[in-house]
Order: sequence, then structure tokens, then C-alpha cells
Amino acid sequence: MRPFHIVEGEEFLELMKEVAPVYKVPSSTHFKKLLCDKYDVMKREWSVKISKANDLCMTIDVWTETMNEKSFLGITTHFIEQASITNLNIATRELNTNHTAEYISNVFSDILNDWRIPLTKITCTVTDNKANMVAAIRQTLGESKHLPCFAHTINLIVQSSVNIASIQALISKVRNIVKWVKNSVINSDKLRKLQIEAGVPEGSTKKFIIDIKTRWNSLYYMLEHFLDMFKLASALTLDSTDSPEMLTGQEIEAIKKIVQLLKPFEFVTKEASGQNYVTLSKIIPMVSCLISEVRKFSTSIECVIQLQSKLMAECNKRFGLIEYNTYAAFGTILDPRFKNLHFQDANACGRAIQKLKSIIEVDVSTSSEEEDVAKDDFDFCSPSVKEKKGLQKVTKCPYIYPAQYLA
Repeated sequence: MRPFHIVEGEEFLELMKEVAPVYKVPSSTHFKKLLCDKYDVMKREWSVKISKANDLCMTIDVWTETMNEKSFLGITTHFIEQASITNLNIATRELNTNHTAEYISNVFSDILNDWRIPLTKITCTVTDNKANMVAAIRQTLGESKHLPCFAHTINLIVQSSVNIASIQALISKVRNIVKWVKNSVINSDKLRKLQIEAGVPEGSTKKFIIDIKTRWNSLYYMLEHFLDMFKLASALTLDSTDSPEMLTGQEIEAIKKIVQLLKPFEFVTKEASGQNYVTLSKIIPMVSCLISEVRKFSTSIECVIQLQSKLMAECNKRFGLIEYNTYAAFGTILDPRFKNLHFQDANACGRAIQKLKSIIEVDVSTSSEEEDVAKDDFDFCSPSVKEKKGLQKVTKCPYIYPAQYLA
């Protein structure tokens, strides 16, 4: 993870002279060439894997490298290889102009062309909910092949919901205390000393966590850790004249209720972040359980009641039609753990089942004709059924649904 030019540094060369006096250290250009050669080899190997896959899914994201203020577009392709999920990062392309939908669409298309991936092979593409990303995929692949990221949607729901003045006031008080401790070596040492004096082993002492704006669950962890350590924080603030204002008993109780209310959102965020197992079929069940948990939550604290109401409204806004999403509905129905148990809308469930039946009927019908073709291949006395019907011989198992319908 060091820059190439480190091998030309004076101190590095002196070190190598001591370690291996007869070794001639190659130039940075040499290592760049080795890396480019390795990239070419890996690209050829990955291209073969991708070309053999029947269907592909893509995940696309744009992010900014804050140190250099450069933006990049990352693309990962997902497919089934020998009954296992395979994920390959095929591009990290620097973006040189405004992130318009047209520009992102052009860069995406250029990367697909570079890897010789036909658009017809792509089943679905997952992005965040930003308008330019959604529009870019629709321009490139069409509306039916786009799926918003579930975890990002949860992030938007919580971030929008906690944006209540009374809730923000509580969060700010916690954040100020956390910053006050973390930004001071003296306070951090005092915190660790207090825990050791309380009998906590040296290696098991805890630290405060500060939240990050782009990760809602970091806010949850900050509040959760603060509740575990607020007595220690109280002792620290009482022992200092420049400490921020400590929370009252009523405010601590409100924070406890906020953490309790947000816990289901933290659970589904973690559950939806798996890489080595399928998560699509869990979306409808998780949304159903999430809304149920928020709805039955009970409290008498006014600001938490407002938060609960806002969370319900945002969930209905973002997930109100989730059962009509073909990918999510098919995935849930075909998952033997869930089937149609978590559908709240009978029309949406019936619509999905009817679509599946029509797909199965077409697939079974096609497979029957293929069996006729296979039988006729051994009949050398009569004209080929293939010639009569104009069919192409295929080897797909008739009992496996086409991957594009399973997403």
C-alpha cells in the first residue's frame, strides 16, 4: 500500500544496501510494468469467467477520495460459478467531470464494452438512490433492470427521521461529550484509568465511538456505547471545568428509548450487508418485520413518539410498493423459508405468483420440445424435428428457472 517511488528513496536504498548488498533495486517504472502485466493476465482470466456466466448482476457506486478530492466509479459484477456466488470488481474509473446521468451512463457503457459484456446479459443493476445514478442505469439498461440498494434506503430513512430538533439536541449533547473525550489524550487516559479501577482488564477497556454522517448505524453505535459508559462520562465531566454539559436523567432515558427504537434498523442493515449469501429474498420479510416492530413500539417520551411517527412515514414512503418489485417478490416466493408468508398485499403476491406460473409454463413447454429434439437426433430415417420446428438444441435443465427471473 505504499507508492511506487518508495523504491527510489534514499533511505530505502540505504536499507536495502544493508539487507542485501548485492541486490540491485528495480526502478518504480519496473514495478508499474509488473502490475500492468498482472492486470492484463487477471483481466483475461476474469473475462473468460464472465463470458461463461449465463446472467450477470452489477453493483455500481460513485465515491470521492477526500485526500485528493478525486471521484471514482466502481463496478462489481456478480454471477453464479459452479453453484457458488462469485463477485469480481471489474473497474474503478476516475471521473473527470460533473456526475451527470449521461456522463455516468457513458462511462458505464464504455466499461461494459471494454469487458465485452452485452447489455442483454445483465439481469439487474443495484445502485444507491441518488437521482443521477438511477437515471444513468435507466438510460443504459432500462427501468426494469434497476434496483435501489436496500441498505442505502434504510440509511435515508433513519437519517431523515432523526432530523427532528429535539432528537438532534440530544444527539448533539452526546456527540459533544464524545468529541471532548476523544480529542484529548488526558481525558482518554482518565477514561481508561476509571475502567481499570472498576476492575476492567487492561485489554478490555472501551472507547467512545463518534458517528459518521454517511453511515447512520455509526450514530446508533455512538449512542449505544454512550449508554454503556455514561456513568464514566459523568465522572469525567464532573472532574473538569471545561467539560461540555452532561445529559440529565430524563435525557438518558430518552436516549435509551431512541436506541431501542433504532435497533431493528441496525439489525436489517447488518443482515442486508452479506456478501457470501443471497439477501434479495429477505427484503420483503425484513420490511414487514421492521414496520411491525416500529408500529408496536411504545413510549411516553414526546420526542421519541415524534421519531417513531417519522420512521413509520419514511418506511411507508420508501417501501410502500416493495411487494410490487418483481425481483424482491420472486426472490421471496421462491425462498422456501418465506414463500408468501410476509406479503401484506394480496394483489402484489397474486401478481408475482401469476408471473412465476407463466414463466414456468413457458420453460416447461420449451423443455418438452427440446426432449422431442433430443429423441429425434437418434432417428436417422426421418427428417429432423429441429428442421421442422426451427428449434435450437439447448442443454438447460427444465427444472431450473432462468437466472434473470431470480435476480
